[in-house]
Amino acid sequence: RVAVLEFGQPRGLFGALFRFYSNTVIPTVGGWISGNRDAYRYLPETSAAFPAGDAFLDLMRRTDAFERVEAIPLTFGVSWIYIGHVREP
Repeated sequence: RVAVLEFGQPRGLFGALFRFYSNTVIPTVGGWISGNRDAYRYLPETSAAFPAGDAFLDLMRRTDAFERVEAIPLTFGVSWIYIGHVREP
């Protein structure tokens, strides 16, 4: 098996709150503490660009390396565990 733990993009009201927190609060507080606000913008930007949920499962399926794939959302979709069951050679 292959397991991947990755950030996602939650939807709905919680998703809006999460985006505000990760795009505004984290960079602001991180900038105050470290003096480098831009360093704290990197994670929200890259995780927003990462294919989450079904999009990542589709990528896994296209490799044709797995006989079965599954996705488990955590914390309303803030993060996901993707599991691929590798095909026998």
